Amino acid sequence: MSSKVGLRGIFLPAPGGLGNPLTTLLVLNEWFVRLRWRAGLSYGLAVAVMRFVFGVPIAAPELLLVAGVIISYNVVFAFILAAIRRDAAPRQNRLLLLGRVQVVADFVCLTLLIHFTGGVESPLILFYLFHIIIASVILPGRSGYVYATLAVVLYTGEILVDYLVPQVHYHIEGFFPAPQYQNLSFAIGSCFVLAFTAYVSAYLATTIVERMRQREGQLAGAYKTLAETEERKSRFMRSAAHRLRAPLSSIYMCLRAVEGEYVSGGTQEEKELLQRAKTRSLDMLDLVSDLITLARLKDVDLSKTKEEAIAFDQALRIVIDEHEDMAKGKGLEVSVDYGAGGVSVWANKDQLREVMSNLVSNAVKYTPEDGHVKIASRCDNGRIELQVSDSGIGIPPDEMEHLFEEFFRATNAKKVDHRGTGLGLCISRELLKRMGGEIGVESRLDEGSTFRVTLPEWRGH
Repeated sequence: MSSKVGLRGIFLPAPGGLGNPLTTLLVLNEWFVRLRWRAGLSYGLAVAVMRFVFGVPIAAPELLLVAGVIISYNVVFAFILAAIRRDAAPRQNRLLLLGRVQVVADFVCLTLLIHFTGGVESPLILFYLFHIIIASVILPGRSGYVYATLAVVLYTGEILVDYLVPQVHYHIEGFFPAPQYQNLSFAIGSCFVLAFTAYVSAYLATTIVERMRQREGQLAGAYKTLAETEERKSRFMRSAAHRLRAPLSSIYMCLRAVEGEYVSGGTQEEKELLQRAKTRSLDMLDLVSDLITLARLKDVDLSKTKEEAIAFDQALRIVIDEHEDMAKGKGLEVSVDYGAGGVSVWANKDQLREVMSNLVSNAVKYTPEDGHVKIASRCDNGRIELQVSDSGIGIPPDEMEHLFEEFFRATNAKKVDHRGTGLGLCISRELLKRMGGEIGVESRLDEGSTFRVTLPEWRGH
């Protein structure tokens, strides 16, 4: 996509980052047409107001005729661009030709505007520079210099016409105390200033654009290298996690067997050591499972996972039921408002439930005994919102910005429960991104936190 600075459709799109030269030319040609609609209509309106409202003595009929010509050929350009966009394989040379024709057409009309607003006395002379800069951006190579030369030639022709055929000159009363079109020194000086400014503008614009494109190429290479490195890291992490999971599972099962069958007569210390070893191995299994999930999230093939329409409140009800015993064991007051009704989301069932489970389990885990947890869903303007609030430990303000980073756990959370991988919220955010959703949090230390998840409603298409 193209990036713009300023009001939409008015300021020039960034010359780079558009994917390829063909796309760049198409986007910039379309921008040129959109800009001309605004410029042509605004200019025609300004002429009408100046002449018929304020009574400024200008050649209004001639100027309005030029405005009409600009609007007319812009209609033609718009149709041509629409036809090019419909083409399955648009040709770059057609877009280049269209870009050149647009600049030339505007130069001719601008020269007419200069003629009807005083020629060498016209305040519109420097408008040539806009098109020189635009040509340097839109068109490849040294096009800016070509159009700088064209501007000087057209302006010189206008000066000669006024000088040799004085009866066609249009003088704007009050702008110059006396007509200057017969003043050869003034005309030559104006032409020199335009030429100097035009070529300097072409040089600066061309140089800046070339450097931007070179830098874009360097950034593209660096991005490719980073992507390849990230892919290798992801493959290594996934492979290592898979290799670790099997022996850890075996260790855990062995510890359970030893604990259940062979320590009935063991000492309390032996039982505690076995329980500690079993807990640590279970922690490692959780970490490995989260690492595998995170690695898969960064795998481009994850887009092949099965997705379906899922009734949001129904999935939420299942997750809350799974955590009911844990909440009751801590004496928590849990209130639930299933406000989304029968609205569905388009997602992978397991991934959606994992996001919900992460939020609900965190709320229950980090809320002290006899606290409260509030869970509510609702649908508004095509978006489903899930809100999970608790009266728990909260999040330190200086740690909020790191909350969704890999392996991060708040310092107060570690004191409450040493277990945890610090990957749950990171995984939830990545999963939500793939579903087109977002997650946010508000929190006060020692007062509680509120997590909000939004997802697009599925409407059956």
